[in-house]
Amino acid sequence: MVIIGRVEQIGKRLPKYEYRCGGSLINKWYVLTAGHCYLNPNLPKEIVNVGDYNLKERRDCADGFTSGPSCIPDNQIIKVQKIITHEDFYYRRGSDPKNDITLLKLATKVDMDKNKYIKFVCLPLGLPEEFRVIRAKDYMEALVGIRANAVGWGYTDLSFTSTETQTVKSATDILQVVDLPILSNSKCEEYYGSVSFADGKRVCAGAEKGKDSCKGDSGGPLVINRINKRLKNLITTHEDSVWIQIGVTSFGSSACGNGKPGVYTRVSEYIDWIRANIK
Repeated sequence: MVIIGRVEQIGKRLPKYEYRCGGSLINKWYVLTAGHCYLNPNLPKEIVNVGDYNLKERRDCADGFTSGPSCIPDNQIIKVQKIITHEDFYYRRGSDPKNDITLLKLATKVDMDKNKYIKFVCLPLGLPEEFRVIRAKDYMEALVGIRANAVGWGYTDLSFTSTETQTVKSATDILQVVDLPILSNSKCEEYYGSVSFADGKRVCAGAEKGKDSCKGDSGGPLVINRINKRLKNLITTHEDSVWIQIGVTSFGSSACGNGKPGVYTRVSEYIDWIRANIK
């Protein structure tokens, strides 16, 4: 999980990072996010924050260990070298985004040796081992009803009051996770009558009051893991557990958590595009 934004101050003063969207690290050089996160890009100022948890803290530590506080290694702030938005991306105010997906090429690669906790998310490539993990023959069969995880630093209530310090502005300080049931395409269309889900390029999840992705979560991942087929929840502690990204947070109700599901770009439909643009 990464958070993306821009640096607002450079020089003698401390840099100030203004974050607006999430993203996922798919290899050392590339981040996957949403197209609408880059409607007005300013490439020289764009950055990606890798390996962070609490944006307000210089270093993330937890107490309660006999040996003293346990801390994760420092985060890495990396400039964006190139923004690659899908050639058929379309969005205008009041409409739903189409082909809402973007790749970011980083100016320098993520240093994996500095932080052993940084991992790449898996993409849904349709490999046999993936279907063994999700215990189904295909993603369409497995996904409906599964409680996937949406992850991000987006707003957690409807007041939409951002948190701001001298050096950071973001929707929420601490990385959030919410479990949301994935709905069938026909059920999604009941909530979004003007939006077609028939082409399979979108997936929706949620429809539970008080649980939703929200403003600031755009571009972040919707992920699954090994699935308990009876309970429809994720088994994250199994030896075969692995995070597979099935969606990119795209849009939803302006009143987050009101019982309307969020809509996500279905990653499995864009694998060829991702492969063609990672160079």
